[in-house]
Amino acid sequence: MALLSLVQARVAFISILSVIVILAAINVFRPLNDLVLNYDEVDYMNATKPQFSEIYLGKSTLNFSEFLRLGYKKIKGGDSFPLSVQETKDGFLLRHFHGVLPVYFIKLFQKGEEDAIANQKAAWKAKLSLTVIFVISFLCLPLYYSNSSQSFLASFAVAALFLTTPIVLEPFYGLNFHTFLALAVIPFSIVFNMVNSNPDTRNSVLLLVILGLMVNIIVTASFIIFGVILVLFMGGKFKKVITGSSLLAFAATIFLTYPGQLLSFDFVKAHLMHAYKILVYKKEYTSVSVGSVFEDIQTLLPFILVLCAIFVYRHFFLGVRTSFKNDALLYIGVLFLFLNSPFLLNNRYFLPGITLLAVWAIKEAGLMFDGVKFNNIQVFRVFLLSLMVIVIFNFSVVRKNAVSQYLEESKYASLFRADIVDLKNSINSASNSGLIVSDIAHILKFYMESYEFVLGQIANSSILVRVDRENLPIDVFKKDHQISMFMFRKINFWRDINNYPILKKCNDLDSTEHIIIRINLCMPS
Repeated sequence: MALLSLVQARVAFISILSVIVILAAINVFRPLNDLVLNYDEVDYMNATKPQFSEIYLGKSTLNFSEFLRLGYKKIKGGDSFPLSVQETKDGFLLRHFHGVLPVYFIKLFQKGEEDAIANQKAAWKAKLSLTVIFVISFLCLPLYYSNSSQSFLASFAVAALFLTTPIVLEPFYGLNFHTFLALAVIPFSIVFNMVNSNPDTRNSVLLLVILGLMVNIIVTASFIIFGVILVLFMGGKFKKVITGSSLLAFAATIFLTYPGQLLSFDFVKAHLMHAYKILVYKKEYTSVSVGSVFEDIQTLLPFILVLCAIFVYRHFFLGVRTSFKNDALLYIGVLFLFLNSPFLLNNRYFLPGITLLAVWAIKEAGLMFDGVKFNNIQVFRVFLLSLMVIVIFNFSVVRKNAVSQYLEESKYASLFRADIVDLKNSINSASNSGLIVSDIAHILKFYMESYEFVLGQIANSSILVRVDRENLPIDVFKKDHQISMFMFRKINFWRDINNYPILKKCNDLDSTEHIIIRINLCMPS
């Protein structure tokens, strides 16, 4: 097999890059007015509504002492915190306890409009841009780690395998903070390799700057920071890297990018919130099991097998000595996945960890086939051919999933918009002037901006109250307030009907094709 020259390989890279970027863009393409924001996206877009200065200075969230008092009140009173956590205007809670840097990014695509359609367009532009940036950045790694045409081709094949794995691109279909951390992993990986090779002051400071940015992205950055500390300590480089200068750079990055940390301590609050959910609330992570984790990551099996093949071939057949320097990213990635697995509510939680593994594999594949000799030319050919077959298969799955999801979301959006119109008519009618109870009240409010929306305080007008499906507080409402209507997402109602004992007697449920089930024929006495 005639190998491409380095020049030819780079030309091929540019061509393939263009195609993949276009396809990646198509994967998240949605007509601007066609779809509606999902459950989490509504909260994230609500978090962007305050002025940038208010977000930047931490004025859109509770300060640390106020947060502690609220938490103490919740625990002492036995309240279910998730009932109200996202219904306030608190930016930290609306971000689902994550950092502010993704909010800054989303605000770049807003033009001051605050209506639902404008925010919907901004969200679409943000996730499309993030996808393209991630794909381009990731596909630059083979160039960075390649010294020859064959090493480039091997590295690029691994990169293509990663990007066409369904679990990788699918998180980019919606807005979420894990994709931002995955993007940050790319420069982190390069700089961390630089530190391992030369732990001088410049490289150390740069590494801590990136870690500081990660702190203001998402709380799971703690797992990466812990992995860095552990690897540096085991490799005997901790004192060389963690110095006064690098720590100062770390702190300065955190507080310059988000001065509100000084007042709100959001990163600490995020850890306290997760401790609360683990030790007190205990409901959110009960669905996570070994079986559910495996189900979420099974599409990663081909990628994992390739990782294992690279590791075995490099260390056992080529005799490359295992070291913290060579395999640091591998150790940090595995540690991230292990520590994150008990909280795997969605497979996107794993994305930063598998991105770390992918960068390690790209680097190692390039080194493995740098200057291919006669005795491993056949291995090189088999390696490329195998990855090509897997890439084609993976891409077909990704495209099928993308099309299927788009059709499903498009149908959902059409029905949802119709339900919103009907809801407005119902609320405006004289016969429906009481309380409306819904498990998606924040979504309904987002698309019904002229209607009052409060939590914990019942006004005289129609109110949308978002409630926990597992603890519908009917008794609280029916004492003093007339309930005019119950509204539930159909998928949740039929799946969790046992959670609504007061509604199980309803025989005349809406069986027509609606997203929102409205029940007004079996009110509590």
